[in-house]
Amino acid sequence: MLKNYFKVAFRNLIKYKSISLINIAGLSFGLAVVMVVFLNAHFQLSFDNCHEKLNRIYYAKMGSVYATPTALADYVRENIPEVENSVRFEDWNGRKVLLTYNNQSFIVRNIIFTDPSVFDVFSFHIIAGDAHHALTQPYSLVLSESEARKLFGSENPIGKVVRYNTEHDYTVTAIVEDRPANASHVYSGFASYNEPEKLSQDWDGWYYDTYFLLAENQEVIDVEKKIKSLVKQFFIEQGATDAANNYPVGLLPMKDVYFNLELTGKYLHGNKQVVYLFLAVGLFILCLAILNYVNLTTARASTRLKEITIRKTIGSRKRQLVIQFLFESVLLSLAAAGFGILLLELSLPFVNRFTVSAIPFSPFNNPFLLLLIFGSAILVGCLAGILPSFYLTGIVTARALKGAALQKGKGLNLRKALIVFQFSVSIILLVATLTIMKQRSFIQNKDLGFDKEQIVWFDLNEAVQKKKDILRDLLMKDPDILNVAYTRFNEADANNSWQGKYEGREIKIHPFWVDANYVSLMGLKVIEGRDFSEDMTTDLNQAIILNQTAVRQFGLESPVGKKLFGRTLIGIVQDFNYQSLYHKIEPLGLIPLTGVNKANVKISTRNVTATLSFIEKQWKALSPDYPFEYHFLEESYAQLYESEKKSSVLFNFFAFIALSIACLGLFGLASFSAEQRTKEIGIRKVLGSTVSNIVILLSRSFMKWVLFANLIAWPIAWYAMNKWLQNFAYRIDLTIWPFLWSGFIALLIALLTVSWQAIRAATTNPVEALKYE
Repeated sequence: MLKNYFKVAFRNLIKYKSISLINIAGLSFGLAVVMVVFLNAHFQLSFDNCHEKLNRIYYAKMGSVYATPTALADYVRENIPEVENSVRFEDWNGRKVLLTYNNQSFIVRNIIFTDPSVFDVFSFHIIAGDAHHALTQPYSLVLSESEARKLFGSENPIGKVVRYNTEHDYTVTAIVEDRPANASHVYSGFASYNEPEKLSQDWDGWYYDTYFLLAENQEVIDVEKKIKSLVKQFFIEQGATDAANNYPVGLLPMKDVYFNLELTGKYLHGNKQVVYLFLAVGLFILCLAILNYVNLTTARASTRLKEITIRKTIGSRKRQLVIQFLFESVLLSLAAAGFGILLLELSLPFVNRFTVSAIPFSPFNNPFLLLLIFGSAILVGCLAGILPSFYLTGIVTARALKGAALQKGKGLNLRKALIVFQFSVSIILLVATLTIMKQRSFIQNKDLGFDKEQIVWFDLNEAVQKKKDILRDLLMKDPDILNVAYTRFNEADANNSWQGKYEGREIKIHPFWVDANYVSLMGLKVIEGRDFSEDMTTDLNQAIILNQTAVRQFGLESPVGKKLFGRTLIGIVQDFNYQSLYHKIEPLGLIPLTGVNKANVKISTRNVTATLSFIEKQWKALSPDYPFEYHFLEESYAQLYESEKKSSVLFNFFAFIALSIACLGLFGLASFSAEQRTKEIGIRKVLGSTVSNIVILLSRSFMKWVLFANLIAWPIAWYAMNKWLQNFAYRIDLTIWPFLWSGFIALLIALLTVSWQAIRAATTNPVEALKYE
């Protein structure tokens, strides 16, 4: 019986090859997209699962600040028995260091300074050396496997000494496996703290990420309360009542770190909303492909009338007929799954360019994944075939033998509904695509309140930091270098805040550490008071400049000259966007600082290449062993929206596939409709109908349902895009144009699709048409 099912199914797939190809193509694209979004979702939702103790690891924050005092980790671990262990990370936004061995130097990024307990808390597996003692001694270095291979080749690296930034010697004590693909921490190695005893006493340096490992079977809420109480009492005893009241300790589960957008810049991160959105889009696209199958199969029901009625007449049961049609559907779906895997293999390099990390996919090396794919294909085949099988086997034999037509009634209404649904989904995706593109353009062109063009920035290593004044003097000798300013970071520390009081009111600002030239270099507008001045020696330790938002939010009236945060307010600058446009401008304080690590150089548009060469030459004069690497500030700000750019490209790709699948179905239906009306078209041509008349006749009904799909899609698209735009503090207004353009594009593509078949039918020789059937 199974052999017979297969034989009949194969014959029908060959007999109706055009419909079969359309169905296989649609299901192939649908399954390929679903596999992509499922693999991406599984990959991102499993981030940090590589850590065996993940459910017990918690990231510490203080108030709204995602940084903690140096001493917090030891103090809490020693006084709260429910805290089994603690780890500090000092990761300066992807630290870049120069390691030298045997007179060969290499730039290594993402060396993290941390505690010896890091390998007890996190599952960073040591593959050479002793994990428990790898970082116990000062000037110890643990390298990743790939970095060790780059530095030492085939030599055994354990015990080797490398020069760190031309200033310190570090001993390689262990080799750690390369970062797992789904780990949010990005590292190339770990280094020991060289004066660990001082860390336990330092409550002033709020530059560290602190993690706690809770003991087994602990309620995090209870432990958090104990930590809050302990740290608050400590601050009170030290007389730091502001810190006691404004910086309560909170615990964020490590499993939530990857999707915490407030930690952007510290770790790899994803957007859970985008993950679920793409999952939904992928499932919708698969639904479109399934509906294509349903639509085309029910449309050609009349061509199988004779087969069905003969089978029923000679005794076939309805169950056997249902199995036959389901078998055909599953066979077609399995063929589509094979093509889908091929499509995925071909498209994955393209897709991986627009994901957080490369999505792993090796089905032929993973039997479970292969079984899952083909198991899903069987399920899809059953879902696609269940409705057509019952529809076809529900034909009344007596009526069918009399030649009762199946083109009217429920079957036709079902196909209309499916056309409307398919194009509704496609139009929604088109509206989303156009809206995302418009928002991206708005972000790229919005006036941020400062001049980011023609500004080159680069990190300062320890050697150059000590000679920054010499470097500035050297650079300013070039007439094409207009200004030089130093900062600690190139943006305000949004994860940190200063809290204080002004005339009895609580005030809070984000600190932005800069030098005296920063305001003029960035083109910030001082609207009241004055800028920092190198001639005013008191500015360094006693001055502060606020933005307009700080003044307005805290109701500061005529504040210039007043004391704030122990400093004198000397000026107010016009608001500027120092964070991404996801965030509103918040109260900001510009604070002079000598401990800087970035240089910003404003250059003219003349001789850019020569100017960059001049900057590199001066760098080499001060740090000959350390390679010079620079970035343009404009490009760095564009990187803030790199995830949106990538998501936009993928969304465009999925929208194109959705529309293509919908048009494939429409193409098949138009072809079948034209075939069914061959004799009618021949008669009309004999009676004088023109080609245009016949094209309009065949296209009119399809166009009507595409127009109706617009009316359904627009309200849904408006709601979805309005919700999405609310993620941005600064966004476009949602106008009618994306909706009109989407409707027009869908209508035009549908018209071209249907017209192609209509013109073919209209240009057929009427003599041949009259001989049809």
